[in-house]
Amino acid sequence: MENKEFYIKYEDNQAVKVSTHIDAQRVRRDFPLEDVADLIAAFQSLPGCPLATVFAGDITLHNVVDRVEKSALEPDSPLSAITTGTTAKTALVIKSKNHVDTAAGEFLHNCT
Repeated sequence: MENKEFYIKYEDNQAVKVSTHIDAQRVRRDFPLEDVADLIAAFQSLPGCPLATVFAGDITLHNVVDRVEKSALEPDSPLSAITTGTTAKTALVIKSKNHVDTAAGEFLHNCT
């Protein structure tokens, strides 16, 4: 698979770009991202990520189609099959089971 860029949005924050072959420091990844679980891990590794210390199993990634959030993508879904999230306007939505209430979300946002 060639390099593909995905935009991921957490809560009301701006969507951020995650590339399958290049990390946040603009260095080529030793192992390109292949599935949803890899994409979640890459998001967690971004500097200042509010979900950095959350157990990956408690994080879900969702497609948004026509402004409607769909059910969580399976962790083993290949990134080559995902057709949304390739622009900031069609960003994938990332959620944590541990941080669903507003107070926790505000706390995490203020910690970055």
